[in-house]
Amino acid sequence: MVAALAVAFNRLHPRLLHMTTVCIIFSLHLICHPDFFGLLAYGRTWTKWGRGTMGGWYRPLAAVCVLGGIGPVRDRRAAPNEQALWVVLGCVGLLIALWFGYVRRHFGGPPQGVMIQKRQGGDCGGRKSRGRT
Repeated sequence: MVAALAVAFNRLHPRLLHMTTVCIIFSLHLICHPDFFGLLAYGRTWTKWGRGTMGGWYRPLAAVCVLGGIGPVRDRRAAPNEQALWVVLGCVGLLIALWFGYVRRHFGGPPQGVMIQKRQGGDCGGRKSRGRT
């Protein structure tokens, strides 16, 4: 229903097509970036998995997701949506400038106390552990 409303809205207001295109590009990046970086880290720096592991299926499924996201993003940057490319590049440039200009110096990373407790097998965050009475 949401997709149908989006298509109808674009038919009524074709000038907003570029905004929709930028939103689609950002949505696909939001979905594909974790899979891409997980694909690079799987088995190297990411060696411990949680309960929801896919085992040997992770690499093929992540590759399908990443390759499936490249096509629509490439198509969305083609004519007549060239303006969307400049909006996306401007946002990426702004984020990079903010990271290196301010956030990198002030970002402390994950909370160290929680990380130490997890390594020692202690209770994290005051939550009850599963399986213990």
